[in-house]
Amino acid sequence: MISPERFHRNQGIYLLGVLFFIPFILGVLLPDDWWGTHFTAFLPGPWKYIVLLAGVILLSLPFFPKLPRLTVKDRLQQALSLVVITLLSITAGICFYQFPIVADYYGNARSFQPLLGDPVSELPPDFYRELFSFAFEPGNGRRGVFQVYTFIAYAFNLNYGEVFRWAGAVFGGAFLSVWLYAVRSWLSNRIWQLALCLAGVGAPFLWIFFGHIDTYAPLYFILLVWLLLFTSQLKSRNPLMLVVLTLLLVFGIRFHTLMYLLTPAWLLAVLMTYFPKAKLVGRWSSLRGVWLWIFLPFTLAGLYGYFFVLKDYNDPRVLDHFRDIDRLFLPIISPDPPYDRYNLQSWNHIFDFFNIMLLWSPTALFLVAVILTAYRKHLSNPPALNIMLLTMAMISSVLFVFNPLLSMPMDWDLFVFPAPILLVILLLLAQQVDHQPVSKRILLSCGGLALMALPVFAVNSLLKPLSYRMESVGIRVYKTYYAHAGAYLLYALQLIPDDPGLYLERKQQLIRKLEPWALPDNDQKYASLLTDNGIYQFKYLEAYGPARQSFERSLYYFPGDPGTLYYLLQTQELLLDYPAAYVSAVQLVSHNFPDRDRALRTAILYALEAGYYEQADGYCQAYLEDHDDPMIEAVRQRLMHDPDPEDVEMLTTLLRSVDR
Repeated sequence: MISPERFHRNQGIYLLGVLFFIPFILGVLLPDDWWGTHFTAFLPGPWKYIVLLAGVILLSLPFFPKLPRLTVKDRLQQALSLVVITLLSITAGICFYQFPIVADYYGNARSFQPLLGDPVSELPPDFYRELFSFAFEPGNGRRGVFQVYTFIAYAFNLNYGEVFRWAGAVFGGAFLSVWLYAVRSWLSNRIWQLALCLAGVGAPFLWIFFGHIDTYAPLYFILLVWLLLFTSQLKSRNPLMLVVLTLLLVFGIRFHTLMYLLTPAWLLAVLMTYFPKAKLVGRWSSLRGVWLWIFLPFTLAGLYGYFFVLKDYNDPRVLDHFRDIDRLFLPIISPDPPYDRYNLQSWNHIFDFFNIMLLWSPTALFLVAVILTAYRKHLSNPPALNIMLLTMAMISSVLFVFNPLLSMPMDWDLFVFPAPILLVILLLLAQQVDHQPVSKRILLSCGGLALMALPVFAVNSLLKPLSYRMESVGIRVYKTYYAHAGAYLLYALQLIPDDPGLYLERKQQLIRKLEPWALPDNDQKYASLLTDNGIYQFKYLEAYGPARQSFERSLYYFPGDPGTLYYLLQTQELLLDYPAAYVSAVQLVSHNFPDRDRALRTAILYALEAGYYEQADGYCQAYLEDHDDPMIEAVRQRLMHDPDPEDVEMLTTLLRSVDR
């Protein structure tokens, strides 16, 4: 019979599972805001209801006392045999290879996309310099991994696209293999083993980044291996393993600048290996010591750099013509609208970071919460756990103040960096309660949460769901981070090219949906949607009246945009509204668009069409100041003698023929 204390503890555990599942329900109900859990909302047909219902059922089953007894037989211990782990890892690798992100626009995938079909017939001249550069600057690690990919493409006669896919498959399968093997080796309780397996297999970040066109696949594998070897090293104090840790750390640092933040842990490992009985080392590796002697100085140094070196606390957040180092961290002081929506202390940023945490591993977060609440009396603070918590805090705090240059929903590949650390922290905690009784029904809660990783994989593998997901992300970015939102929305809409009617319908719905957040006179992103809508109406539907309205609305939100003015002028001409076309032409002259000569000739043309002969003469004079043009001189001579309608028609025909 279960004791009342144990019964209430189990009920609390199951309620925690429900609590962690609520964001997935909100992701279906409010997909534009809960972008870290909204993948289920975009599954095709009834699948979103099936998956969501399956998760709810699994989370609900533990609350039914008359449920048939859940048995975990001894043969499940053998389910984590090396053969099974190998087969699971190979299967995962095949999935990563066969089902990459079908239209990858995340992170640096946009810059890699044009290169994917390129073979490498020779190594670039700066290959070795780039490969062995340890410059402490943003992007250096990415360039290092790319040089490795370049060498692989060169050596095996592959194009970059194949190298990216093979890297995701190999390192993705290896990541899963290492995690499952660590769980099997470090834990003996079958329930905890299976729960932690679900935490790894059901981690959404695992099913995103290994099919992603970027350089993180080898990095995250190295990170997991390093963390696991580090914890083993603290137990064994083996100098040879310390050498391996050092070499892996060097590789890791070359592949990403954030890996520098592992050096405090490495230094402590060195001190604990060679000075195991030193009181100072013991003090530094205690829970209080890592916060007081390492994290606090790290924080103070970071604040000094933030306020006095980079001075990012007061930054305009404008992302045109800048270096990464110029916009490294988010500001505290709000810049001018519309960039004031997303700053270090803003709710939008805090909520985005919460969303990204749900991409790490909700199952792992749930199990950590379970152990910290239900088993807190059985926990201690060994050095490995203390140092791992320190590492997690350092990296997470840096990422929290970091400026996601493409917005956090699009830069998720960087911000899931703490996920492998979270898994290792969970493993260290589970080791401490490995011999404590645990309800087998906890596996139902873990299964319900792990199930929600499948929509992540499915949506990124299917074009139409991904298109709608990207649209939702674009809406979120427009309302919060603002920068790049227009590009994301247009990209999302263009992912389904064979249905022009659907494209127009979605575009117009989007324009209506975003209008309450649009800023008159200062909203380039919203204006770009209106301009694109007008171009579509103008070119493909030949609906010149609606197109003109779209262009005029666009200029209301972003006045003076020369590209929009140019299209507006064309619609005004086709609608024979020459006075309005002349006004647009005058504005194009002020922008010298598309160049000064054509702008002046356009102004002359529409001044003639509108009957503004004096203004036409003025633009002729301006043109002749720069050029000795017989045609424009002839136009000016005709204007001096009060031209009749036939003369005007002849002059306008002549001008149009020149600009064709």
